[in-house]
Order: sequence, then structure tokens, then C-alpha cells
Amino acid sequence: MWLLDGSRVAEEDVAFFVQQLGESEARRYICFKRKERQRQFLLARMLLRLAVAKLMVLPPDTLGVVERDSNAPQLVLPNENYI
Repeated sequence: MWLLDGSRVAEEDVAFFVQQLGESEARRYICFKRKERQRQFLLARMLLRLAVAKLMVLPPDTLGVVERDSNAPQLVLPNENYI
């Protein structure tokens, strides 16, 4: 289990992470009304990438995440289809 105290993440890091979101993630991110929930979503997506990248020995920026209505996010591996 990975835990992160989001309050300890600097605003400039948050701004960088927002730029790393995929298209569907960015659309969902801007829909959150509360800044705290927006930040939680963003940091969760970054932790997801880091955890999967570590397990698969891949650079985190090579992984994609696609949001799906009423479903869990879908991972996209480099040079592969959705998993």
C-alpha cells in the first residue's frame, strides 16, 4: 500500500502533474468542484503510474490511463492495447 500526504506536495509539483494527465483524465480532473478532491484525484493518478511502472520496470511517463464512465480507469502500456 502506498500512502501520500497530499498537503506536502508543492504547488509547482501539482502543476507539473496536471500536465502529465491524459486527455480523459484531464476532462475528469476539471469536473471536480472542490480543490481538495481535484488534488486527491490528481495525486492518486500519479501514484497509480508510479506503482505500475515500478512493478513493470517501466518509466512512469510511458503509461497511460483512460477514464471510463462508471468503471475503473484503464491502463495503457507502451506499444500495447488497453489492459
